Formats: sequence, C-alpha cells, structure tokens
Amino acid sequence: MASSPDISGTTPSPDTSITRRLAKHFGAPPDQVRLLSQNYGFSLSRMRIGGRDYAVKSGRGEVAGQLAIEARMLRDLADEGSLPGPEIIHHADDLLVLEWIENQNRPMEICHQHTAGEAFARLHATPRPYFGYTYDTTIGGLAQPNPHYTTWTTFFAEQRLMAFATLALARGLMDPSLLTRLEKLSARLPDYLPEPVSPALLHGDAWHGNILTNGNAIPAYIDPALYFGSPEAELSYVTMHGTFGAPFFEAYGANLAIESGFFEDRIDILNIYPNLVHLLLCGPSYIPPIDRTLTRLGL
Repeated sequence: MASSPDISGTTPSPDTSITRRLAKHFGAPPDQVRLLSQNYGFSLSRMRIGGRDYAVKSGRGEVAGQLAIEARMLRDLADEGSLPGPEIIHHADDLLVLEWIENQNRPMEICHQHTAGEAFARLHATPRPYFGYTYDTTIGGLAQPNPHYTTWTTFFAEQRLMAFATLALARGLMDPSLLTRLEKLSARLPDYLPEPVSPALLHGDAWHGNILTNGNAIPAYIDPALYFGSPEAELSYVTMHGTFGAPFFEAYGANLAIESGFFEDRIDILNIYPNLVHLLLCGPSYIPPIDRTLTRLGL
C-alpha cells in the first residue's frame, strides 16, 4: 500500500467491470483511482469512494478463488488478536476491498522490531492441534497445501520442500540433480530440525512489504500465507529479506524461547522453502542459496 494520501489527478481503472461492481456495492463509483501494482495476475489499486480510501485488489491468479482465500486468512489472523490487520470491506473470488491504511514504507526502526517481536511471540505461544491448516492457503500466486501431519519434519519435507521442488522441476525451473539433493535432505530432516514443543500459527509471509508502519506503530500485517508450523520457519523467513534484526529477536526471545542452534544451523535450511517459492515466482536467481545450503550439508 502506498504512503501518499494525495491521489488527485489519477486515471480511471483500466478494468471497468470492477468499477461497475464497486459502484453497485457502494452505491457510487470510485471518484479517484491509482493503480499501485500488478503481479501474479492481480492488480492493486487505491480507490476513493464516497470520500473514503480503500485498497482494492482484483483479478484471477492460478489458484481458484484466491482473493476469497486471502480474505479468509485475514479474518483468521485478526481473530487471533496478536497481529492486527485491515478491515475487510468486501470480497469475492476475484475482488478484495480493504480499508486503506497509510504505510511509511521504510526500514523497520527499533520500536517496530520490538513491537513485532512481542506480537509474533504471542501468536506463536498458543499451541495448535497439528501441522498444516484447516484449509489450503496461498503464498504469492501459488497454492500452499496444508494437509494435517503429526510431525513437523515430515510436513516440512513433503508439503513444503518436495511439493514446491517438484513443481519447479515440472515448470522447467530446476535441474533433476537439484531435486535429488533436496530428496536426500528431506529424508534426513530429523537430523537437522528439532520438533517444536507444539505447532504454532504462522503468518507465513512476514517480509517488510507485508508489515505496514505508521509513526512508531504497526497498524497492520497483510498478505498472510497461514499454516500451523514450527515457529522457527517464521523466524527464519524474517531474516531472508532483512525485514528484522537483533531488536526483533531480543523482544521475541524475552517472551518465547528460541532454541540453541537456530541462528547457527537451521535458518538456511528452513529458508529453502521460501527460496523455492521465489524460484517459482521470480526465476532461477533463487537457486544459488539453495545450492549453497545443500553443499554446506554435504548433499
């Protein structure tokens, strides 16, 4: 979401069917529209309707009903109470309307990192019944399967590493030899990853673009990719894009223990999954970090 409150002088939405549907829902068409981004088959716009601004996401990606799934995830996350989110105004399979929340869109300050560390510790502290989720979710433009498992390493191996690596191979983005190396890692995951005390609910896509800041506050966490998993998967992911650093981990660790060896041994292994996601979404520049981690493990 953009940071500037001024959207004057913008052009009408190129998708007139969406503006007609919004006019029917709100009783008036958008007064002003600014197209902010387009990716994965979706457009994100800032629209002013009846004197109020909204974030409007529209389109159809490769996952059927993806925007309805996104709305459902946002509601689930809001119901937990740890990570605030935007109000959902309206949604359909191809349309999602959220309240507009101003975002400074700049690196996280220490106050933001402390706030986020405490919030994620609260979220992760509640035990969940299994690994997976109550329904299949999405990450980026991809389906994220969430069948129920009793062990973390089996779930992570089968539904994260191998599911996404196999898809990358099928799309011609991965050499078969790399898939073989990932199969070897998957078979040996219990040697590298501990089982958590219990599954935890993960936001699943907590990079700085999905964490909105305004002043010293974090008013919303957006674009979740929910599932029940090991908290360490979330903690690893926030290091991948430099979203959070030491202040985040200090605040988190003061509220929920981080097991020894996480920083030294496990971050890169856990981040193979988001690197596979980025490989599928962005291309082969995400293969080298996977290769380096496997090489370090002797695979």
